[in-house]
Amino acid sequence: MAVRRIDLPALVFCGILALAFLRLWRFALGAEFMASVQAIDGVMSGQPHWIIYQSRLAGPSIVKFASSVFSIRLETAYQAYIVLTMTAGGFLTFKFSKVLAGRDEVAFGAMLLFFVLAFCVVGNDFIYPWDFLDILFFTLFIFFVATEKPYWWFLLLFCGAVLNRESAFFIAPWLVFQPFVGSRYATAKWRNALSGLALVSVGVAFILTVRYMLLIEEVAPPVTGQPYGRHFQWVYRDNWHTIFTRLKYPFSANVVPALFWIASYFVAAFVALRDPRKFGLMSLCFVTLLSGVLVFGVMMETRILLEFVPLLTLGSLIASGAYRKPEQVGTQR
Repeated sequence: MAVRRIDLPALVFCGILALAFLRLWRFALGAEFMASVQAIDGVMSGQPHWIIYQSRLAGPSIVKFASSVFSIRLETAYQAYIVLTMTAGGFLTFKFSKVLAGRDEVAFGAMLLFFVLAFCVVGNDFIYPWDFLDILFFTLFIFFVATEKPYWWFLLLFCGAVLNRESAFFIAPWLVFQPFVGSRYATAKWRNALSGLALVSVGVAFILTVRYMLLIEEVAPPVTGQPYGRHFQWVYRDNWHTIFTRLKYPFSANVVPALFWIASYFVAAFVALRDPRKFGLMSLCFVTLLSGVLVFGVMMETRILLEFVPLLTLGSLIASGAYRKPEQVGTQR
């Protein structure tokens, strides 16, 4: 009964913090927020900023659908979408922290940290719908791993995530190799591994097919000039320059995203060392994702770091000493 009594206040509190998050990012973007809204129309009409955005259909489809069904402006629908996804992310963090720690105060602390970390990466660049769904998918990924959900849960998670963004493929190492290292899945390890590999292959084919079928033209944001016309953009040199430049000014607000990215590496290692059997492969997935951000992402666009908020929250939960293994949770219920 105590859990049920605390759920509603936690959900309301998440909604308030999500509204504050939206207000802060709108303030940071100013008039540029409308350019982010227009980018949604671009994806749905086959004229995205970049070709790689064309296959990221989940978020824009939800916003567009809500705008049509409720007869509201796309801008309003997008703002509601941001608030709802951040509320869901915060509340999901509260719920899985409650399961892992078993105490309301720890769960509330993790929920607050979720939003504090999200506030840290607020920037003045574009924000896209897929950035917010990423938080939900990677929070679910951590939760599934921590509670040892059946393998097919992860297959469904990947199917949903691949509709949102290519970051879903960084779950692939878990899908392919977990059956060989996780004792729970040992009896069907080859079947599961091959299923995961096949699903990843289908995901790649799906993304490339969608891009070629739906893309009309790249339009590129006005501030960046000509379209790239490429499926990948190699920007690791620019990112290293951004990181080192910002680290030279440790008391500047601009250093926070660089520290955020570096800290995520250390937290991934810490979580893996805390429970190698459970979190080792999951941490490897996040390390490859961090490396992917360095090579293919644009570090100056701090929104791309939102997907590491769940990892840092989990790391803080474990570091606090409040984490309980699933078998301990089961014996205490």
